[in-house]
Amino acid sequence: MLNTGNDVIIVSYAPVINKLIGEEVRKMWHRLSEIHIKACQKFAEFMRTLKNDERGLSGVVVAILLILVAVLAVVLIWGFLSGWLQELWDQITGQAGGIS
Repeated sequence: MLNTGNDVIIVSYAPVINKLIGEEVRKMWHRLSEIHIKACQKFAEFMRTLKNDERGLSGVVVAILLILVAVLAVVLIWGFLSGWLQELWDQITGQAGGIS
């Protein structure tokens, strides 16, 4: 924009830029911006449908519950067996001390 006193003149640089960079480069940049806009729209649509989709929710809940049950089972088994395993290990290492 140029200000010449009371009048404001709007200057468009598009023709100058088109001559400088060439038509092919301008088309490439235009296509890249179109691809970017379409990708953003697709991602926004995907997020909208993902947020409203409840089909897979029960599967996720079941998987989390199964993992929790497995962890709880391992903790309980380890709690019961740790004392017995410690006694067994002490017997093994005690007898190994007698080997010469």
